[in-house]
Amino acid sequence: MVAQRSSSESAPILCFVGIQGVGKTSMAKSIAEALGRPFVRIALGGINSSTELRGISRGEVGAEPGQIIKALVRTQVMNPLILFDEIDKVNSQTGLQS
Repeated sequence: MVAQRSSSESAPILCFVGIQGVGKTSMAKSIAEALGRPFVRIALGGINSSTELRGISRGEVGAEPGQIIKALVRTQVMNPLILFDEIDKVNSQTGLQS
């Protein structure tokens, strides 16, 4: 007997590239609407460290869930369409350092 895979296990990762204002976010919103999934945008331009994105372990003082878990809680579903926006503003010197 073969177990059936859910759609979230085989969901593709799409990467939209283009200059500002060409409609990358609008395209992602349209895809979410067509799939019938909630849409969440996470702006990486304002994130200073990878722990903000991943979250802080529950065993540490000041533990807090990361942006991805917060997006799941906000949408109240396990498979929303999540857009990581402003990824061009993240670089090795200023953003997402551990």
